[in-house]
Amino acid sequence: ESCLPNSRDIGLIFVPGVAFDNNGNRIGHGKGYYDRFLKNTNATKVGICFESQLVNSIPTENHDIQMDYVITEKQILSFNKGKILDGTKICNTILHKAKEKVTEPITMALLLVGEDPASIVYTKIKKKRADKIGVSTDIIKLPTTSTQEEVIAKIKELNSSYSGLIVQLPLPKHLNPTIINAIDPTKDIDGLTWTSLGKVIAGDETFAPATPKAVIRILEEYNVPFGGKEVVIINRSNLIGKPMAMMFLNRSSTVTVCHSRTKNLVNHTKNADIIVVGVGKQNFITSDM
Repeated sequence: ESCLPNSRDIGLIFVPGVAFDNNGNRIGHGKGYYDRFLKNTNATKVGICFESQLVNSIPTENHDIQMDYVITEKQILSFNKGKILDGTKICNTILHKAKEKVTEPITMALLLVGEDPASIVYTKIKKKRADKIGVSTDIIKLPTTSTQEEVIAKIKELNSSYSGLIVQLPLPKHLNPTIINAIDPTKDIDGLTWTSLGKVIAGDETFAPATPKAVIRILEEYNVPFGGKEVVIINRSNLIGKPMAMMFLNRSSTVTVCHSRTKNLVNHTKNADIIVVGVGKQNFITSDM
């Protein structure tokens, strides 16, 4: 094993197995040696087997690595194509692991200012997920007419009585979004205080914003490589675009941030290895892009 070259320098790997299926999935002897090694390489992965070792389907887990090709004595099967990244599957895995880690009382506050319909739905979902893993969660409501000072006072009160705190966005228009900075940075679950964002720039992603962190987690779960890749992000907000760019830079990607004033967007997307879209418009990216 010590004689092996750096896994990132290998271009082609032939992989044995007990069986392969029609989707390029593989089962070995159950010790995970090949999966651990293949996780750290961008090489083309070719499974080698007899026709009798092909089966219709093999159960898989998140850490299992799919083959690009499978070669038998009779045929060559190609699986080197796009696939759906299943965020729901990863979410359920994370929730299961998180539940195991909650071994002492943890409390979370969700501060909802106003009656925005989407925000009401989101806070209920967050509470449901938190309760599911054993985090006791309260939704604290303030009226739409609340002043800047009243909201900040409530945040400071919650800082002292809860393990973590989320201020649900968007806030009513008369409130300044800098209210977020009243959250104790050590309890900033959504990662939106200036302290949290500054730490992301420095490479500390402990309290990175939730949406960019989810994007990175999904790509990592599916072993999508980052280093040297051209990444185009279509969003420049503090919630998504800016921290997303920093997190890709932290992983040695080359990043372009596009937005509503970007000219010739298609020129950027065509050159991208990874595109992250946060524009709230279905089918925004078309086949010609």
